[in-house]
Amino acid sequence: MNGVLKYFKPKRKVSHMQEDEFHQFRMANNALLQWRFVNARAKLVTSNTKKTAEETLFDVWVRISLMRNAIVEKRKRVERVRNGMKIMMVLSGQLRLLEEWGKIEAKNIEGVSRLTRKLTGISIRLPLVHGAKGDVLSIYDEMNAAMDVMNDIQQFCIIYLHQVKYKRKSKTIVFL
Repeated sequence: MNGVLKYFKPKRKVSHMQEDEFHQFRMANNALLQWRFVNARAKLVTSNTKKTAEETLFDVWVRISLMRNAIVEKRKRVERVRNGMKIMMVLSGQLRLLEEWGKIEAKNIEGVSRLTRKLTGISIRLPLVHGAKGDVLSIYDEMNAAMDVMNDIQQFCIIYLHQVKYKRKSKTIVFL
């Protein structure tokens, strides 16, 4: 019972100096607790702000990355379209030449077949057996005939090359 009753006993009187010191101690303790509370609250707000800023920064980074990828894809598509247009510009001029080639193809095949026949004839006349002797003058004549055929083919190509004329104003190819 004595342990419980001691709480109900009147307190001793404390001197006025001690009372001021206790009061200042309590005030300092309260100020310390308030600053701890303020620091804890500021730390919480700072961490929340930091977390929000990091999330926002990450979202912005993701959006920028997606936009860059989209821009790269669009640039690739534009480059493909440009290259396609360049190819069509080159081919559009060549398509007419290919159409005209159908008209002169028979003459070209005839010229090539004549050359083949002449070269075959020349090569058959050459001696191919070991120890065979040939007439130097006949070989010379045949070589001259082959050179004449080659010159004819060259002139044939030059004639058809000059028939194609390019007009700059209309940017079309005209065959004369």
